Amino acid sequence: MDGYSGECNSCQVINSVRLRGPESSIGRGRVDVFYNGEWGTICDDGWDINDAKVVCRQLGYDYAVRALLGGNVPNGSGRIWLDEVRCVGNENNISSCSHGGWGSHNCTHDKDAGIQCSVFNSVRLRGPRSSSGIGRVEVFYNGEWGTICDDGWDINDAKVVCRQLGYDYAARALLGGNVPHGSGRIWLDEVRCVGNENDISSCSHREWGSHNCRHKEDAGVQCSGYEERS
Repeated sequence: MDGYSGECNSCQVINSVRLRGPESSIGRGRVDVFYNGEWGTICDDGWDINDAKVVCRQLGYDYAVRALLGGNVPNGSGRIWLDEVRCVGNENNISSCSHGGWGSHNCTHDKDAGIQCSVFNSVRLRGPRSSSGIGRVEVFYNGEWGTICDDGWDINDAKVVCRQLGYDYAARALLGGNVPHGSGRIWLDEVRCVGNENDISSCSHREWGSHNCRHKEDAGVQCSGYEERS
């Protein structure tokens, strides 16, 4: 998923984007684009989750976790190829998105844009308002989606889920009755997050599948805004 073959100028470019940085092998890093025979960076002016979605898809990842702004990825050097990138999110190539023109920018490399991608996101929202960041929380474990019991569910737990989904912040933690009931597995109970964890499964909880709940106690969240910083 590197976006190039080898380390020579004459090598064939496989993809017009690549990630750079110590975590690039796991889908997190500075975004470089290839144009006119050279690799260069993207300025973070207007850089958001829709832009990240396009790059992650282009690199072969399933999911964009967040868009990273300058300071959250290693600074590049040389060319800054793109600025004011504006993607809808369904484009197949970052160069298909609206931008200010190749090589036209007012940036320095401390504003280089980056992304965090994932092969699979282990949390999702379900319900009629899930596309707006409101819904029942489900987690993926052992090949199945299941719900979380609302015992002890609070704003710190909601913060982790919303961050994991790529939102800026958690507005509310929703208890059973405030979200549509799920069915099937109840995977987690007694979840206790500090609030700064990167994944809900990293929080304290009972063993997977161990609970004393029914689906009328399914936990939910209300998130707001899309994440642009790590």
